[in-house]
Amino acid sequence: MTEMAAYQKIVEANRCRRLMSSRHLVRDLLLSCENGQERMRVLLQQVELAKKRPNVEWLRIVARDCDELGAATPRWISDNIHPIHRRVNNPSNMPATQPSKDIRFLETTIPIVAASNVADFGKGEEFMEMSHDEVEALLQSDDEDQGPEKRKSESDPGKEFILEVSPTLRRSPRKRSPTKFHDSRASPLKKPRESHRDERYSKYAARKQPSRDSSRTSSRVGYSGYSEKTRSYHYKRWVSPVDSSKAKRIRPMDKESSRLCCVEGCQQKLTRAHAMAEHVAGIFDEGQQLTPKVTTRRLTALTLCAKWLNHTPDLKALMRFVDLSEDIGKGEVQVGLNFKKSIEDIHTAMDFTGTNPFSLSPMSAPGLLMHWRVQVVICGLLGERRAKELRDAFPAAEPLEWPEAWDSHFHMDRTLARAGLTELSLAAAANLTPGDKSYQVKVIGGVAVFCDPPSYPSLEEVTRLKSQGVISAVGIHPRRAASLSEDDWKAFEKMISLPEITVFGEVGIDHTEDPTHWAQQHVVLDKALGFLRPDQVLVLHNRRAQDKEGDDMLQLLYHLKGVIPREQKIRVHCFTGSIMAVELWIKEFPNVHFGLTKVARSEAERQAVCRIPDDKLLLETDSPYFSSRGQYSCPCHLGGVAAGVSRIRGMD
Repeated sequence: MTEMAAYQKIVEANRCRRLMSSRHLVRDLLLSCENGQERMRVLLQQVELAKKRPNVEWLRIVARDCDELGAATPRWISDNIHPIHRRVNNPSNMPATQPSKDIRFLETTIPIVAASNVADFGKGEEFMEMSHDEVEALLQSDDEDQGPEKRKSESDPGKEFILEVSPTLRRSPRKRSPTKFHDSRASPLKKPRESHRDERYSKYAARKQPSRDSSRTSSRVGYSGYSEKTRSYHYKRWVSPVDSSKAKRIRPMDKESSRLCCVEGCQQKLTRAHAMAEHVAGIFDEGQQLTPKVTTRRLTALTLCAKWLNHTPDLKALMRFVDLSEDIGKGEVQVGLNFKKSIEDIHTAMDFTGTNPFSLSPMSAPGLLMHWRVQVVICGLLGERRAKELRDAFPAAEPLEWPEAWDSHFHMDRTLARAGLTELSLAAAANLTPGDKSYQVKVIGGVAVFCDPPSYPSLEEVTRLKSQGVISAVGIHPRRAASLSEDDWKAFEKMISLPEITVFGEVGIDHTEDPTHWAQQHVVLDKALGFLRPDQVLVLHNRRAQDKEGDDMLQLLYHLKGVIPREQKIRVHCFTGSIMAVELWIKEFPNVHFGLTKVARSEAERQAVCRIPDDKLLLETDSPYFSSRGQYSCPCHLGGVAAGVSRIRGMD
């Protein structure tokens, strides 16, 4: 590609709001025939795109290239692109073509012609760095040639040291402007004086990088540390959360991240719900009836996008166009059954053989152009007017029938109290707050847990809830252990003895309370288990202290071992234990089941979730807790719980 062709490609990328690769970007601009002002204008447009992402690594590389190729002054580069941090040069980094000077007193830099440097680089000449031994031999030979009157004595570090650089010496691959040089032989223990930029950031050098854990998130490119060896600041790509014990990614790529939307002018967090509501055409919504008409309209919409962006209906060209934008993180992506069937229908219409596993960057199949992440990128490339035309022309078709859901654990009384309601009803509690539209479900029943004696339901309310598909569970929450009265125990004994109450709980231990109450929790648990019937399902609650390591699920297991029958039906509510806990609970109590929410705080808990057998896994919202988007949860959020658990288990 010629220099002018490369320049025109950069101009076209600016027009399409696409960020070019940082490699050779500055070189191509300097070798173009445009004037300096036009080159800087084109470069600053790319810089503006990188700052909006933000892509700090791209800015750092471009700033470094501008400084080394002499495209602008260091102050201009630091103010307009990215702060640069120069290292103090050693003799092997000095240009061989410079005349002999006393480089200790050199204050001004020598201008470098960037275009000639780039043109000369790599034309067969051998570029090598001088080793330390070669520099020492050169210094000794210079002392011998200059005679005794000009030799520098190593025993007297105060004398002047002049380094003669021969024009025939091999030179460094990149010409650098000479800077102050300190005689390391004269004062081996004294470090070179730091430049004003090093002094400006020296207070940050001693800071330690905070440890990362699975509860934290970070941006695509983040600060990773300061290197004393190179005296420079390093940046690294982070995709969070990160397991602090192994420092690796622990979530799949298609989970909603903390990145901002890539559409120009949109500063919202990039989520699936935001993308489908604000940018993506309704025809690409997964929650639709999959009919031949929908497949045809989707293929037509994708073809129209390809024509608008590439002036060709080829979808493979559109795939390459999206890949060049570099707005999608690399890695595999999980797709649901309905979306997978949609991809297969698109490939059948195109006579394309799909690939599995699916990857969005680089894109592995044309059908993935329907994915919401890809559609957000396409909308950003199309512009506001074209994106609006696409949404208006291709609205959503007939919605898909929502899947039925059964919430195995939710607090109906506490959920309704959040909304100021008192009448117990599944229809009222199931949809109090809106859930994610991508995971909408139809709640047909569940287990309503009542663990506060003042809010126990009456026999009539238990019967009415049963007719609505809701099973009532009665228990005593361990957080109430320190405040239980005799009346509370009488109410509990009366309710739990009713034949209609077939679920016992929740009861258990909670170490998030004050440690002075822990002993009382065990006393209350032992007393409550005295009322347990063999035909009832025992629902257990267990939470460990936030600052405590270990697995309290094992402690609860051995507390119950020998107290309740081995054949007792048990459901561990909101399970967050380890693999060992899963195996031991199944071994000691074969009829145990594990209730899961979308909370897994560590890699060990994620591995335990994957180890639970399918026939012992239950989904729950525990509403009104585990809220999202600042709202309290309700049973209709069970679809989001299923999506979170499926991502952890690597299944649909």
